Amino acid sequence: MTVLDATKQLVRDALLSQDWTEGMPSSAVDQLTQIAQLQTYPAGRVLLNQVKSTMQHNGVESVSSIRIEIGPLAGVEPLLVEQAFCALVPETEFANTRLVVFQPKLMAVCRDCQHEFEVSHFQFSCPTCASTKVQVTSGNQLRLLSITTELHEPTNVSLGAIDQ
Repeated sequence: MTVLDATKQLVRDALLSQDWTEGMPSSAVDQLTQIAQLQTYPAGRVLLNQVKSTMQHNGVESVSSIRIEIGPLAGVEPLLVEQAFCALVPETEFANTRLVVFQPKLMAVCRDCQHEFEVSHFQFSCPTCASTKVQVTSGNQLRLLSITTELHEPTNVSLGAIDQ
């Protein structure tokens, strides 16, 4: 079994473990698996390209860990990003790199009363005044937080435009 086949099986198993897929025809689950992979692999590639660029910019030869943030509204499933990472890194400079995924809470602020609150069960209404005029303040991003490097010579590492 190839790494791609193993990843495909992991994605399929993850989908089948969800209540909403119960009773769904196998062909539909297969289509969802393909869609999930198509949406996740580009995100994984963009992440790795961002890390490679930072490595080159700072003269870093190896990375021991990559820390990312994936919010509930980021548009990608954290488990699938982890699986895509595992499928994309064998036999690359990231083969021994650990991916650490931070999943922040979905937070919003009410535009009427300015109350900041955690959004639960995707109910976008203020718990204080019941207004639906809310703005998401966190939990809607997929972003690179940090890169832990293994430096062979003392070097100042700058993430530049990458969020920390």
